[in-house]
Amino acid sequence: MKKQITLICISWIISFFSLVPIHAKTQIGNTAIINMTVDARETPTAIDQSRPDFAWQIQSNTIGFKQVDYQLIVSTDLHFKNIIWDSGIIKSDKSVSIFYGSTNGAKELMPETDYYWKVNITDNVGKKHSATSRFSTGLMNPSMSAWSGAKWIGSNDLNLDATSSVIFNLQTKFQIIKGNKVSVIFGANDFRLNDEFQNVMNVSGENYIKWELDIAGVGKEQGAVINIYRVGYAKGDDPNKPYQIISLATQPKTNINQLITIDNARKENLLEIKVETSEIRMFINGQPVILSDNSTQTMITPLGRAGNNYNTFPNLNSIGFSASKGEKVEFTDYKLMNIGQGRDAALFDSHIGATYSIFKNIPGITVKNNKITVEDKVFGYADPSYYGSLSMLRSEFDLETKAIKKAKVYISALGAYEMYINGKRIGNDWFNPGMSQYRETLTYHAYDVTEYINKGKNAIGAILGPGFYTGYMSYTPSNYNFWGDTEALLAKLVITYEDGSEKIITTNTEDWKLYKGGPIEYASMFQGQRYNANKDAIVSGWNKTGYLSNEWVKPEIITPREWIHFDLIARRDNPIKEVEKLDAVRVLKTHSKSKNTYTYDMSIAMVGVPSITIPAGSLKEGDIVLLRFGEEIYPGNEDSPNGVMPDGVTYESLYGPNGNYRPNVAGRVLHDTYRAALATDFYIASKADETKDVVIEPHFTYRGYRYIQITIPNRTTPLALNNVKGIVLSSEPVKGKYEGYTTDETGKLVNQLYKNIQRSQLGNFFSIPTDCPQRNERMGWTGDAQAYSRTASYNGNIQSFFRQWMIALRNDQGVGGENGAPAGGIGSTVPTFSHERSKSFDDGTTWAAAVCMVPWQLYIQYGDLQVVKENFPTMKLWLDGMNYYKIPGYNGLSSRTSGFADWLSVDVRTSEDICNNAIYLYMLHITAVMADAIGESSYADILRKRFNEGKKAFNMAYVDSETGMTHSISIKDGSIGDIIDSQTSYATPLNFDLFSDDMKIKSGVNAGLSYKEFAIKRLVELAAKPANSGDGGKVLVPFFGGFPGSAGSDVPFNPTISSLDYTITTGFSGTPNILPALARTGQIETAYKMFAATDYASWLYPVKLGSTSMWERWNSYELAFQMNGESAMNSFNHFALGSVGSWIYEYHLGITTESGNGYQNFILQPLPGGTYKEASGTYESNYGNIYSHWTADNGRLLSYEFTVPANTTATLYLPTEESSVGKSSEVEGINYIGMDIRNGIQTAKFEVKAGNYLMKIDGEKWKSSIK
Repeated sequence: MKKQITLICISWIISFFSLVPIHAKTQIGNTAIINMTVDARETPTAIDQSRPDFAWQIQSNTIGFKQVDYQLIVSTDLHFKNIIWDSGIIKSDKSVSIFYGSTNGAKELMPETDYYWKVNITDNVGKKHSATSRFSTGLMNPSMSAWSGAKWIGSNDLNLDATSSVIFNLQTKFQIIKGNKVSVIFGANDFRLNDEFQNVMNVSGENYIKWELDIAGVGKEQGAVINIYRVGYAKGDDPNKPYQIISLATQPKTNINQLITIDNARKENLLEIKVETSEIRMFINGQPVILSDNSTQTMITPLGRAGNNYNTFPNLNSIGFSASKGEKVEFTDYKLMNIGQGRDAALFDSHIGATYSIFKNIPGITVKNNKITVEDKVFGYADPSYYGSLSMLRSEFDLETKAIKKAKVYISALGAYEMYINGKRIGNDWFNPGMSQYRETLTYHAYDVTEYINKGKNAIGAILGPGFYTGYMSYTPSNYNFWGDTEALLAKLVITYEDGSEKIITTNTEDWKLYKGGPIEYASMFQGQRYNANKDAIVSGWNKTGYLSNEWVKPEIITPREWIHFDLIARRDNPIKEVEKLDAVRVLKTHSKSKNTYTYDMSIAMVGVPSITIPAGSLKEGDIVLLRFGEEIYPGNEDSPNGVMPDGVTYESLYGPNGNYRPNVAGRVLHDTYRAALATDFYIASKADETKDVVIEPHFTYRGYRYIQITIPNRTTPLALNNVKGIVLSSEPVKGKYEGYTTDETGKLVNQLYKNIQRSQLGNFFSIPTDCPQRNERMGWTGDAQAYSRTASYNGNIQSFFRQWMIALRNDQGVGGENGAPAGGIGSTVPTFSHERSKSFDDGTTWAAAVCMVPWQLYIQYGDLQVVKENFPTMKLWLDGMNYYKIPGYNGLSSRTSGFADWLSVDVRTSEDICNNAIYLYMLHITAVMADAIGESSYADILRKRFNEGKKAFNMAYVDSETGMTHSISIKDGSIGDIIDSQTSYATPLNFDLFSDDMKIKSGVNAGLSYKEFAIKRLVELAAKPANSGDGGKVLVPFFGGFPGSAGSDVPFNPTISSLDYTITTGFSGTPNILPALARTGQIETAYKMFAATDYASWLYPVKLGSTSMWERWNSYELAFQMNGESAMNSFNHFALGSVGSWIYEYHLGITTESGNGYQNFILQPLPGGTYKEASGTYESNYGNIYSHWTADNGRLLSYEFTVPANTTATLYLPTEESSVGKSSEVEGINYIGMDIRNGIQTAKFEVKAGNYLMKIDGEKWKSSIK
């Protein structure tokens, strides 16, 4: 919220200023300067840029308001006595991308300094306006030397949460003393299998996996046998019958008899069982056990699917042993080893972690030192979890009694932190310092903590969580603890006294203490959080002075991995914050038989954490409250509105009481889309919880969900809806507004589509632009960002967000060298999980093009020159690398154009290289524009030459001169391939203006048409009849099951044979481009028909099925809930296909810009069509709010109301006949220029000054008025 500053007395303002930041709004009459930013943020507390850029907006209700000059003044004091830069009066209406020191010279910005800046402007009637704000520099030094000796402190202790361990490595030596068998147990007491409501197998009760080696047949024909028993995982499991047998009889190619022989059978042997997301490998004496198919991998999951793409069984859970009467086995050095990228260390053994003491109460088991003896009728297991709780750090310090002027703390973490001073939390951010390419960059934040500091004694403390640094990350299980094993804190608190002296408090091992016994026992971004309220009391008051920390110990120095050498820089985007709080809207009627588990609907696909209030009297000491989550619920009963699949199969027949796939799960939460992410929160109740309201609100995990399933063991009624809240988290709130009305249901559906687009952006702009917020992935895919960045810029202010992400992209740019590869490659994800930069040149241009497309959208939408300057060398290196690869015979095209392209398209005929060469050429074009903007004109000329050569080659390569249809080529030798003739193959090049106006079709019914004319014609035809793609369906392609690139039959098929009229067959390349390609070539009605389609595949198809966010797949719902449901790559919250949002703003509402100065000069061209009778929307540009509202009848515009913000002008292209213009320009601020063709239609062109206007058809003439 902007706050008006009223200057009163000088002494008061100085003291007040140290507590309250100046906000950039000064009201003068009806004009105000607002939203003053430095480095694209308001009042930043730490910037490390030596020449940051300044910007401001102007609010005014004066028609035609214009700034004619500005003056920027920067000072180190509020009264502007110590001026370090005075720009002088600059004759310009510009108010963005004003760089520090750009005129008149300036003193160097100094680190750790507060600055005040003033903008004075003169308007076009001679009035003066002024506003003041402030910013602070950070450390301005990326090395540790800037931290005044602060150290990375924390604990090097490793912890183990067996419940969530989807990867584990069990090792033990064993010797059979008596009998013929040795058995170990794992995967026991899985909470999901203890209660039938928690699993789709409908099992409950005891559950475990028993691995058994039987040596009775060793030396005989039978040989050794491995029996694997699965109990309680699925109906039919039998504790007396092995689920899987590995022997010569069952696995003829097994090597078990080479591993266990008559010579070693009764000697000490080494057993290793390695489980990774349900895939099990066994080793004996270091050698893998080979199965019949020569693989070393097996699975016993009841879901029948193993790997990172699925829910995992078994997780480690409880471990133990089994022995029959008369058997005796000695186990030596039994241990659970660290996993993933972690250091080679034990998590559990005789003296580490929970230790062998967990077995002491199991009859028949004795423990001595590192030996466990199991003898005579033994069966038992125990939880090996070692909850070395989240690290808590604290220190106390004394201050002199003299007056404090200010205090600022600089903080970073390997992981995430919540910091406190004197019991008060610093800031309200989540998961700071956020995600970056930690190999090369780690960020920090700064906070003004003056109001938190006391004279005399003070306490400072922090809780460390995994954040994006430790734990499970990405879809690759072995990336566990990729960056580090444990978390660490780095902090520097600078207290400045009024006399100018300072006291600096830093993290170190001498003054700080550590505690690992707090209530947050475990946390993981993917797996969830475990909170034990029985540990609350011992840490009560831990962050205040006077706390007795006798059990706290000296912290350790934490050293980053040897390949990590990061720079420490101030974070440039906004931190993750709470942006919304939701209440549940209903309790589902489906609940557990015990009535202690209910499911609550949050009404939308939110991203964040729950805040659950459990009323007093609901809990008993030791109760474990479970919170589980899901994006959807199984259909098939009254809880779901969807009852029938498109093929007529009822969901009840699959999921109802007698369902033939997963019976009796209708109405329950779907967990499949979380894949290997357990996403479960545990709360263990204390005695004190029995008599008070308990709030459960995890702070070190998050996920995307709509439904929350809550289990309260001793409560048999649901919670009140207002007790179940959802805290929505995001880096950037969404701001735009839209609403449309039609003569049919289209308007209502599109209104929901718009909300869905914004909802997925809100949830996935989460420190980085993640692909999805729920499953074990949450990665920054460059293709998603490339396709969506324009829509993102309309939905919110993402300038600082993408500036920060581009740092990670620069950090990940390849260095080349492998097989002669040039430097400059851009990978498919940013940041990557790699120890070093790639030495190859990555393929997949539609993904890699984010290197140019993201800066381009910031430049064109915000006038952002800073991002262009910062990334220009990166763009240049990539474009030059692409130019290195040539296709024989087609100079100007690149052969590095396979890989990701039209991903997830219905029509898989589209070759990768036609999409990738199209976007490569477009990147040449837009980068040339950006190069000119920053004075790199010589390189711009090079790019234009490449573009012109490439455009000519594109038409020669990809257009059949006889028919005009698109076809493929070989990027290896340039030979002509098959006809493509897909929507994408026309839409993407059309939108990038690549088809030739000069080259003509030589023969047939389309002879004489230019390639561009035919492309437009054919795209219209394929939009109307997509089943005719591939030259009328003649072109067949190999079948791919599930999604492009997955395994399947090679039987040729027609991928669009079932496509209905006006449905989409495009993927990541074509989807952002198809409606713009139609609209800008005058095919408005075709665009609207595609936009309004509700059949598969279309933007409104998911809306009809109840979506509240964008889906990853056009048919995500059917895939998830079909027979043998497919959720391996099936997110219900994925922003990429929401790229149609830019079409809503740019063409439907008609708000766009073609200049590089943001929206200081912009374009309005409303394009009514379809069944629309009215549409309105707001875009919050960097020059102010732009409003567009039109009414229409059968596609004819009837009225147009619009706002041109102060200090801007608009060119309005009004769709109308010349004869109707009338007196529409006889209004102050509107000037009729003449008739013009734009977007393929006739328009009346007007130049419009700032103001609010209404243009309305009156009879046959347009009339204008000021609103």
